[in-house]
Amino acid sequence: MELQNAIQKLPDHEFTELKAWIVTTETDRRAALPAVEEAAREAKEEVVAEVAERLAEKDVKLKPPAKAGDKPRAWKPWHPLDTETHFYYGDLATNGGRTWRDVLDKTRTQLNVWEPNSPGIDERYWVEVVEEKDEPEEGAEDSPAETEPAKPTAPKVAPYKQPTGGHDAYNKGDKVTFNGDTWESTIDNNVWSPSDYPQGWKKV
Repeated sequence: MELQNAIQKLPDHEFTELKAWIVTTETDRRAALPAVEEAAREAKEEVVAEVAERLAEKDVKLKPPAKAGDKPRAWKPWHPLDTETHFYYGDLATNGGRTWRDVLDKTRTQLNVWEPNSPGIDERYWVEVVEEKDEPEEGAEDSPAETEPAKPTAPKVAPYKQPTGGHDAYNKGDKVTFNGDTWESTIDNNVWSPSDYPQGWKKV
């Protein structure tokens, strides 16, 4: 809307100039852009072939390694005598913070001089290498694995102590150790030991 408002505010002569530019100059430029890019690629290929031919005449041999390197190299513009800029099929290059694999020529005879991810350079030249992340097992949660809670330990049972009155008497469910065994009171206000009043206790 801002662009439309700006155009509507243009004087007639400026609007006429803008219209002519859009209809002719810019439209023609956009239509010709694919052909220009293709021509640039072809010109670059011709230069590469010509340089290779001249090097061959001077007996400068630039044979590609038999196998692709397993370590990525930073991509740099091609230079005939700098082997670090020579990329063949399977070689790895880093560019723009990403890693790319050369897929141009399986015979490993043709140099790949194109910059990865540049305009017009697609999966015919380079493919991006994406690290595979381990898939979580089915049913596994994203949160860290929870460890089983520790089982509560049974409270330590105190040895039997002879009550001196109702205030420290044992009630039903209270436990004590007596003569090497654990006993549970079966009555409230229990002031007797398991040996003095066995009916008031049960061995657990």
